[in-house]
Amino acid sequence: MKMGIVFSGVPFATGEVAEFVRLAEREGFHSAWFAEDYFLRDAITMMCTAAVKTKRIVLGTGIISPFTRDPVLIAETLATIDEVSNGRAVLGIGTGVTSLVDRMGKKVEKPATAIEESCYIIRELLRGKELNFVGSVFKATSVRLGTNPYSDIQGKFKPKRKRIPIYLAAKRPRMLQLAGRIGDGLLLGAGCPPAYIRTIVKDNIRLGAEAANRDWRKMDVAEYILTSLGGREDERIIKSFLTFELAYSNPEYLKAANVDSSEASKIRTTLEGKGLRAALKLVTHDALDTLSAFGKPEKLREKIQEHVESGIKHPVICPVTVRADGVRKIIKTTSGFLNEMTDNK
Repeated sequence: MKMGIVFSGVPFATGEVAEFVRLAEREGFHSAWFAEDYFLRDAITMMCTAAVKTKRIVLGTGIISPFTRDPVLIAETLATIDEVSNGRAVLGIGTGVTSLVDRMGKKVEKPATAIEESCYIIRELLRGKELNFVGSVFKATSVRLGTNPYSDIQGKFKPKRKRIPIYLAAKRPRMLQLAGRIGDGLLLGAGCPPAYIRTIVKDNIRLGAEAANRDWRKMDVAEYILTSLGGREDERIIKSFLTFELAYSNPEYLKAANVDSSEASKIRTTLEGKGLRAALKLVTHDALDTLSAFGKPEKLREKIQEHVESGIKHPVICPVTVRADGVRKIIKTTSGFLNEMTDNK
């Protein structure tokens, strides 16, 4: 079984994150992912710093958005990171948090079309093709990766690999189907109920894959799993995240999470009217148990195994703690599960 770990722009400095990734590599983790949480540390800098500190672990953006980073820029960035890491880069791509993208003066429009066009642009450029593409959302004319008009005399940049895996971030049916149709992998965000994975996720990636004559069972399905060894502080952090997840999720998600729509509506009303501190108090312990791995090591093992049995091939541990020793303990604890779990067939 492959296991990954994900880091965001807080609360640890970039150098600390790189050391965590080194530890994860020593402990046998397959991948490390770097979330681009807006207005915090950026994913690319953290990823490159980890690349020069490690040798084997796969490094993924988790995720970056074509609405904030143009697809051509993503292609050249990905190729550069792949060079730095000696062929270990993967791309996790998604629309990003719409409300935060809006604050930057950008609009998330035609999200599925935008992601599909982006994947096409990125793949064609990595293959060395000269691109003349005009889509519904993006365009790139007379663009070839590795050269530009004023540097040809100095030589060309040649990407290390012509094909770098692309994981699509998805949750709702249309994007899940797109992932099944064109993705090398699927990346599910934190807080996804196992029941939702067994039904909505599996059904839709299969539909997408079958439409493209692909075998959906060969697709890598990764998922962020909120993980904590317990404690009141960590519980509040997880519930803070789940507050937003429950407040703005679709009915299918809420049903899978065993959360009544009226409860979710109350959380949303409280969040928008009184703020996060008041709203997180409405997130129940049952929701915490369903949507995260929280507690003693045996509880973590049980919850991660539940996600694997639901269809996750690549669980990605999301450490929830503000203490560096807490991150190291989570890495060492969960790495011990690797040999105890079997791949989902």
